[in-house]
Amino acid sequence: TELSRGDDLRGRRVLEIGCGLGLPGLAAAARGADVTFVDAEPAALAFVTASAAANALTCATRVADFFTLDLAPRFDLVLAAEVAYDRARFADLAAVVVRHLAPGGVALLADGYRTDTRALYQALARLECAVHAVDVRVIEEGRPIPLRISAVRRRDIARRPA
Repeated sequence: TELSRGDDLRGRRVLEIGCGLGLPGLAAAARGADVTFVDAEPAALAFVTASAAANALTCATRVADFFTLDLAPRFDLVLAAEVAYDRARFADLAAVVVRHLAPGGVALLADGYRTDTRALYQALARLECAVHAVDVRVIEEGRPIPLRISAVRRRDIARRPA
């Protein structure tokens, strides 16, 4: 993916939903992206703002429940790490991702297998998204932890009128 390869992201619009500490979005900002961070917790966004300032990065923040988020611009890259925890809201989460993707954009979802997320990927398929997932192991507190990284792209873009 663009984020892990260290590609230049200048001129790219990035949205991180449920950002928490904002590490993925900060990595994108360090590569030149115009990043908007969204979280329902003001303290999380204060941390992101402080981290960005400490690293001479600029970013936009928005206190909001990402499920109801409806920003006017579309984003080239949507980031979501560990936000798929409420099975009853998986269809809503899929809709948020699709609603905010620009034509040709990609969403990167990180899923630590804390919840059975098969229904999320089924919801994305119903919204005509293609999902390519890679399972990896990361070291957390000295122990290997399974993690799924999924790249989500909208298949229906080519059929929509411009």
